[in-house]
Amino acid sequence: MAQVSSPAGATVALVAGAMTLWPVLRARRERTGGMSAKGKVVIATGGLSGLGKEIAELYRVNGALVAVLDIDDEVDMRQSPIAIGLGYFKCDISDQQEVEAIMSTIQTDMGRQNVLMNCAAMSINRLSFHDLPIGLFAKTVNTNLLGPAHTI
Repeated sequence: MAQVSSPAGATVALVAGAMTLWPVLRARRERTGGMSAKGKVVIATGGLSGLGKEIAELYRVNGALVAVLDIDDEVDMRQSPIAIGLGYFKCDISDQQEVEAIMSTIQTDMGRQNVLMNCAAMSINRLSFHDLPIGLFAKTVNTNLLGPAHTI
């Protein structure tokens, strides 16, 4: 193997290596059908809007059974263009007991989860730490920090 003695030589070697591997990796992706999620059970928290909604839709169009967990009402989901092919579960992920009950229902109705995407979050409404009521602070921590742990 030749030794590379300059940064430019290292860059050329890196690019050459990438150009060699790219067709192999591309062919492998085409053989496997890209992102096939057929038959997988996907849980997307915060799945009625933003990133959670986009991830839920991506998995749904690729064949997954998608369970959307969100604190918002289901009526919001009916107005969403991705409503077909998704299961909706109203859930506050900051509440561990509620999450455990919903996860049990999902496992019974859809099967064991294969993918978990935690996109639910709560803002602190741009308040300074000193102006933030303790109840709102606790709710934010429970949603943003403990919520993802509750869903595992």
